[in-house]
Amino acid sequence: MMSLRNLRPDVLDEFLSHCHRVKVVRLVRDLGLEADFSWARGLQKHVDRLGAGRRWSNQTRNGRLTLKPE
Repeated sequence: MMSLRNLRPDVLDEFLSHCHRVKVVRLVRDLGLEADFSWARGLQKHVDRLGAGRRWSNQTRNGRLTLKPE
């Protein structure tokens, strides 16, 4: 996770602009925000583009993963 600190925001933005899965975008945003990376604060626009206002949740053997809309 620590190697993600060096992601280039312009490259990540380009990658996420081509992504069509809201789960992927929310996961990247949530991991970045949880680790307090500066690039994560600009990813909400991609979440809004794909599906704002809806929560996604999944139950696994290890617990529940919930990706919040905001």
